Amino acid sequence: MLLLLGSVSAFAKDTLNTNEQLLANQYLQSLNGSYKLYLQGDGNVVLRNAASAALWASATNGKGGVRLTMQSDGNLVLYTSAGKAVWATGTNGKGANRATLQDSGNFALLTASNVSVWATNTGSTTPPPPPPPTGGISHIGTTQVWDADGQGVRIAKPSNTSAGDLLVLVLHRTDDMLPYAVSGWTRRAECYKEDNGYQCLNVADCTSTSGGFCTRFQNKYNGRDLAQVVFTRTAGSSEPSSYAFNMNQDSTGHPGWAILTTLRGANTSAPVRAWANKGCDNDVDSLFPSVDGRKGDMLLLSQSFDDRVNKDVFGAPTGMSTFGYVANSDESGFLYGGILTADGATGVRRTNGPGASGCKDALVSFTIKPQ
Repeated sequence: MLLLLGSVSAFAKDTLNTNEQLLANQYLQSLNGSYKLYLQGDGNVVLRNAASAALWASATNGKGGVRLTMQSDGNLVLYTSAGKAVWATGTNGKGANRATLQDSGNFALLTASNVSVWATNTGSTTPPPPPPPTGGISHIGTTQVWDADGQGVRIAKPSNTSAGDLLVLVLHRTDDMLPYAVSGWTRRAECYKEDNGYQCLNVADCTSTSGGFCTRFQNKYNGRDLAQVVFTRTAGSSEPSSYAFNMNQDSTGHPGWAILTTLRGANTSAPVRAWANKGCDNDVDSLFPSVDGRKGDMLLLSQSFDDRVNKDVFGAPTGMSTFGYVANSDESGFLYGGILTADGATGVRRTNGPGASGCKDALVSFTIKPQ
């Protein structure tokens, strides 16, 4: 990312209050002086550390943004000189009354009660999400891998995994078949797409199989566009340090990628309470479908995306964290997680960030029960 600052000036310490705005070539500065948030002359909003390294960006360079406004409805919006919105936090109605660049390097929208309703989640000391209830589920670690042909894919076991932990594996691929059965793992959820604009096909729709692969869905679809399958297993006392998979049925496979996360304190006999999928949400953000949950459940949201995008393009939904991210070639994968604080439907969960094409994603939501 080029540093396109030109002649810049500070705005007003560390905060944009309601109805205040940051103009092109101005910046906010954290009170400790270690971080600056610039509205660059090229229209990009960029958060940089003391070494001028970019920690986060709105990805709006070239879109004509000239003023970043903290609106009275709680939304932070980047406008052009003609008044066209080119980026927003999507927080209208959530009670935010200021946008603050914190000493941790985190840029957050806060309510009058100091509750964060949106954040860049940057900085080495960004406060973690609220801890789970005592004895509840905790996230131990995550690994990820991308492979050019999906053959002999090997992914490392997350560090600090112990016997009795729940391992959650998401296999992704594009333009080829993806197995619905993997030895030693139990399938829990899936989404197979026929093309960008299609919704998800499920294994229950499969009408022809071969060696753990579905070769036909509903007697007419091959499901060889974007796909993901969620598996789990319980870590044993002599668990291997890595796991290998063939994501395609032959040696002419297309790219495959995987994200593996470890959860402690989860139910391991029947871990998934509920799951749902969606294949085309017609929105630049990713809108994960609602699922049933209970207080103390871990909500996991898995995204396959049929373009390579930066991590901040699809930031974690409000109140959740990004557990895993992988991107290469023309593909990306994300895994988000968070502990539920109430019983009932989770509601649609929306990613934060500039977003991308509305029909190039495959989305799976699922809740994990505690022990």
